Amino acid sequence: MSLASLMIRLLQYDDAIRVNQGEIIPTDGVVIYGEGTVDESSLTGESMPIPKSRGSSMTAGATLTHGSVDMIVTHLIPENTISAIMDAVSSSSTGPGYQDLADRMAGWLLPVAGVCCLAAFIGWMLVERLRKGQDWGEAIISGIGYAIAIAAVSCPCALAISVSLRSNTCRSTSVLTDR
Repeated sequence: MSLASLMIRLLQYDDAIRVNQGEIIPTDGVVIYGEGTVDESSLTGESMPIPKSRGSSMTAGATLTHGSVDMIVTHLIPENTISAIMDAVSSSSTGPGYQDLADRMAGWLLPVAGVCCLAAFIGWMLVERLRKGQDWGEAIISGIGYAIAIAAVSCPCALAISVSLRSNTCRSTSVLTDR
């Protein structure tokens, strides 16, 4: 077997490819040789690296953080995990009026959150001062803490959370061939 560099869009089913440390796994497959650890946080949110060895499945878009593995291609680029996620995101975002609804909700969320923050600040400041007997300085600091907590929880950025996709999977990768 020799090592050749090919564009990943030329991969076919059952091709054997080598993924080295630091590279992004180009498409879904199964490990046939080698061991390593994979960072799948961009796909699953899991922060701990996952050990992979012979027979383990590899997911497109994950990063091989340690080791080197040879794997067999089980899904072509148009049908791998990244493509499925991209299709799901694009089909959900092209639905009737979802973006408009989210924009309208975000437009109302900020003023409502501001009023809630102000009410929490005044309310907790008065509770701390009048019910618990704290001086005004401590009561104001306590009120600010509650207002900041409400602002952090109700941040309109939460409406804009999206799936982190890596377009870098369209790079070249090392492919094992029988030449």
